[in-house]
Amino acid sequence: METVVDVCGVGLDSEPAKLEYDAAKGGNKRRPFSPVLRHEDTVLPIHKRRTVSGGVRGLRRNLSILDWAIRRHLDYTTQFHLQSQSGNDAFDELFEQWFHGVSQPESFDVRGRFGFDEYLRTLEACAVIDGDCGSMKLASGHVQAIESDLIKNPADGVYRGRWINGVRVSNSGRHLAYAIHNRGAGGNGYEFNRIVTNSRLFLHGYYSRFDQIRGISPLVSAVNDFQDIYEGKELAFAKMKVNQLFALAFYRDADESAGDLSSQGDDEEPSGYDVNFGAGPALLDMEPGDRAEFLESDSPGVNTQEFLQLVIQIALKALDIPFSFFNESFTNFFGSKSAWLHYERSCVNKRARNLRWAYDWMLWRFRLALIRGEITAPASIIREAYQGRKLWFEFVPVGMPWWDPSKEIKADIMAIQAGLNSPQRVCRQHGIDFYEIQKQRKKAFEYSEKLGVPIVLEGNSPDVTSDDPEGRE
Repeated sequence: METVVDVCGVGLDSEPAKLEYDAAKGGNKRRPFSPVLRHEDTVLPIHKRRTVSGGVRGLRRNLSILDWAIRRHLDYTTQFHLQSQSGNDAFDELFEQWFHGVSQPESFDVRGRFGFDEYLRTLEACAVIDGDCGSMKLASGHVQAIESDLIKNPADGVYRGRWINGVRVSNSGRHLAYAIHNRGAGGNGYEFNRIVTNSRLFLHGYYSRFDQIRGISPLVSAVNDFQDIYEGKELAFAKMKVNQLFALAFYRDADESAGDLSSQGDDEEPSGYDVNFGAGPALLDMEPGDRAEFLESDSPGVNTQEFLQLVIQIALKALDIPFSFFNESFTNFFGSKSAWLHYERSCVNKRARNLRWAYDWMLWRFRLALIRGEITAPASIIREAYQGRKLWFEFVPVGMPWWDPSKEIKADIMAIQAGLNSPQRVCRQHGIDFYEIQKQRKKAFEYSEKLGVPIVLEGNSPDVTSDDPEGRE
């Protein structure tokens, strides 16, 4: 066989099959791949988006596993608390009080139902189910959620421009405007409402390609698995209920039929066996050669249970949720913590997407408050609010408490002493506001000193004479 040499001087078999990617070849062993590459929004146009959203919403209403998975995802990706760290204690306190006021339902949501925390949680839930969800800024300072299916193309010829799935885009793909619709009479159909510019509406969604216009739900790849789980569970329950109606079968070694087992003549011997378990256990005195057996089956069988668990594991991967979250007895302590750490890593980008919306809203609402005179701020803060470079506040994710406090706190102290960590980072990892803790500690020591019952702790105590005991990063 002839041998050729590649550019690196390595001998290669001249047989063409050796020089190809197997994935690019067809064959009858498996379904061939499609060579057609299309825009993602043409793969999932509006009518198909509604089909997928309707399927996920229906399953969420009826399948507790999916509803639980979405809630668990929201628990890890939408819970934050605000920290203001401008260095000006008076302004920090004023700013946090202002945020508390404008984040209440009557001041935040135009419908008056959702505060900041609940709104963000519901916004992310809609994005997970439908792929995306709009959040419109109103002149009143409120926000209004625009669900995914209410963003659709306007009637042909009414508004010029390039429209893709309800979004007017530039030649480069930048979002310019959105066509907002209302639900029709009785909640059915759609009625065109208005065109909203990109600066007034934040489209919060899931994107996996650069030229993608509308977000696509991460549950799309798992919706069929969840549907199979739901249907399989229903069928397994139906089979189990049938098996609960146990039956007693009689077998007799005879050439003639047993006849009607329950029939009895006035002067005749019964032609079969009359058994009633209603009065309790019964003793069967049977003829030689006859036998009785209960009809039963293992439902659902072990193989069925294991397969359903495997499908659940696969379906939960759509949201990166470990199976040990679903089945706490699936692994040991170290396996559970390892799975949790990997899941925490997967939540970093998901939180970042939610934080992008939170910071966008905060800067818009703070600028509006400055214009209206709702709050006063130092000149440096005003510059930061309009430049958006280095912000004086931070939305910190709610952390998890220590799993084994006695060991983990000691390890954290050792890391801080070795210069490998900081108190601020340790507190942030566990959902604690370091600066607030320091302020409370200072007040506690000052109050105890005033009463003459000083608090004695092992280690350093705060200097109650200092005006600013906590350092700033």
